[in-house]
Amino acid sequence: SGRILVGGSTKSPGKLPSAATSGSPRSIAADQAIQSLKGYADELNRDLSKLGTRGPVAKYVLPDGTKGQLELTIMGSSVSGIAVTLDSPGNTVLCEATKEVLGECNPYSLTGSLPLVKELQDEGYDLQIMGYGLMKTYHAKNEYGLLSDFGDGFKVMTKIVQKLNDKA
Repeated sequence: SGRILVGGSTKSPGKLPSAATSGSPRSIAADQAIQSLKGYADELNRDLSKLGTRGPVAKYVLPDGTKGQLELTIMGSSVSGIAVTLDSPGNTVLCEATKEVLGECNPYSLTGSLPLVKELQDEGYDLQIMGYGLMKTYHAKNEYGLLSDFGDGFKVMTKIVQKLNDKA
């Protein structure tokens, strides 16, 4: 049977059902995603012809009637990711301060999880995550940053505090 391991090595067909790849990361919790994946696996097991093949001899149903089966194994515990709210007051002030210091603000997203930060967001806090290091060394074995970049990050933070204080 084919196996897709969430959190481990994966092997999947060239195409996944469109529903498996659509949606916003902020709109679905980890438990919901797992249930959806299990539903997709069940759906594919009911009709393996949806997977397609790599030619006439690559089949999921053998001439003797033996059928392949897709098995989904969830490894480890699930953790919900976090997505900041781009139209929040906190993000507005962060972008304004970044533009003032660096001349531009180009928000981007990385995948990952910060469980404690997500809990604060779920409690209603306007959370923003920022970094002013070198992307080329992010999580590298020899990760490093430039003091000048950290200095810019500190300048941005002081501007954020000033702006929020002015609004209070």
